[in-house]
Amino acid sequence: MTARNPVAYDIAEITRDQGFTGATVHIHPANWTSRRRNIILRALRDGVSTAGDKTSDFIEQLTRAYGSTVVNATLNKMIPLDAIRDDKQEAMLAYTAAWIKIKLSKEDESLHWRYPFYMIFRWIKRMEAGETMTEFPLPELAPQERASFIKEYLKDDEDSIRTQLADKIEAGEELTIFIKAA
Repeated sequence: MTARNPVAYDIAEITRDQGFTGATVHIHPANWTSRRRNIILRALRDGVSTAGDKTSDFIEQLTRAYGSTVVNATLNKMIPLDAIRDDKQEAMLAYTAAWIKIKLSKEDESLHWRYPFYMIFRWIKRMEAGETMTEFPLPELAPQERASFIKEYLKDDEDSIRTQLADKIEAGEELTIFIKAA
């Protein structure tokens, strides 16, 4: 990813104002490198991104702004359960709980301080306590294996928002998104 545009610092200052409610952002895909463009198009078509953290975060935010989603399947990310087909959600939670229990049983206690361990430990404790789960961690697999794993359970892009977005990018159209303040 390229260096941050200097205007971003000015925008960050504006967002600190208590009256800030959101911002409209214009993105011109023609300014992207062909590599970045291909990564983003592949993620839109697959519904899954295993690119680097920052690129996957960008893709996730971009598609969310258009009313769809691309699952950010980078390591140590939680996947929203609502991105999974309804008929596969229970199986996904059961599979996730099983691999976490196996991993925790084999984990060396000297490594328990690491974030990945904390994340899955906390998730399994919540699951065992009977909490309603809205997300789940992905197993530690190679990036392409993570993508294949999640694609098996992923909801179809019924409304084809991602397809329409990919078509806009391929046509070189400027993308406009509104980002609402939290």
